Amino acid sequence: MCAKWVGELDVDLGEIKKGLQEHFTDGLVTIVGSGLSVACGLPSMQELAEELQKQIPLSKDEHIKKSWEQIKQELFKKVVLEEALRNVAVDNPVIPLIIKITGDFVVSRERAVLSRVYAGEIKLPFCSVLPHLIFSSNRVYVITTNYDRLIEIAAEMCGLGIDTLFPGQYYGQYNPTLSREALWTGRQTSKGNGIKRHFKKHVVVCKPQGSLDWFQHNGEPVRCTLPIDGDRLMITPGQSKYRMGYEKPFDSHRNEANRAIDNAARFLIIGYGFNDDQLETHLKPELRKGKPCIILTKELSSNGQNLVRECGAIMSISSTKDGKGTLIATNNDTLEVPNKQLWDLKKFVKEVLE
Repeated sequence: MCAKWVGELDVDLGEIKKGLQEHFTDGLVTIVGSGLSVACGLPSMQELAEELQKQIPLSKDEHIKKSWEQIKQELFKKVVLEEALRNVAVDNPVIPLIIKITGDFVVSRERAVLSRVYAGEIKLPFCSVLPHLIFSSNRVYVITTNYDRLIEIAAEMCGLGIDTLFPGQYYGQYNPTLSREALWTGRQTSKGNGIKRHFKKHVVVCKPQGSLDWFQHNGEPVRCTLPIDGDRLMITPGQSKYRMGYEKPFDSHRNEANRAIDNAARFLIIGYGFNDDQLETHLKPELRKGKPCIILTKELSSNGQNLVRECGAIMSISSTKDGKGTLIATNNDTLEVPNKQLWDLKKFVKEVLE
């Protein structure tokens, strides 16, 4: 994205589209938040809060119910779930139950979405943008705070490999080296006297908050894509994030994400609310340095708005209040585009990149 026009929107839409197209080149790191998954049919934070309020009181453990009552009082004050959990202690007995209910709820909705995908009723939005990413050294980095596997599935639907730092699908033991080496492929040289090796085109998926298919077994993290009952490795908002975030495999995924952010030339941020201080420890300084960034989101959070105002190389693309148009904003200008929903990923790709 050209810095010369990122701050000023006194140009026609065609020029803006041209600048957006130029953003999709080497060094682009993509960050995906819950907004993209919610758009596909996965639960929002509000829906998750309602599910927890329905399920946790059914527990027979009085300590858990007592702990939940304190959280519930915060929710009654219209505090969002992430804020309500922020002060919950690491060793609070309600945390494991929250993880279990969250995992079961998200996986059930994920299954419903994928059933529609396989039936040909819908297409995963991330499939639309993957062909437009530049695979430097045959790889791109995608960082997501989501537990679901929609990004991984979209990558495979596009014929790409995925590196999750876990080689294997059914009992994938945590091993970043083997996960990377599994993507080596080769073909015979034109002279027929050897094999030329290279990495398969792939997506490195960094999930610092965990994943639906990460489990704890015999004290070690494993990846299993089957629908098993087990202790999922997922981090909830709150104090547990700061302890669990430094344990395997969360620490490696966070470090991999941080390296990708530090080395990025530019960013594409989709459906992310800028409410993860661990991830933003590296992200915000890079944005403040002036690295170009496009934010696609239906509704730009107050944290996101503040960042756009603060940084000179960010362009946010969000919905107008009536939901029918697009609001394009930089740190010192805004432009309203009527009757176009460019904040929607599939429509953005169709209108801008194709």
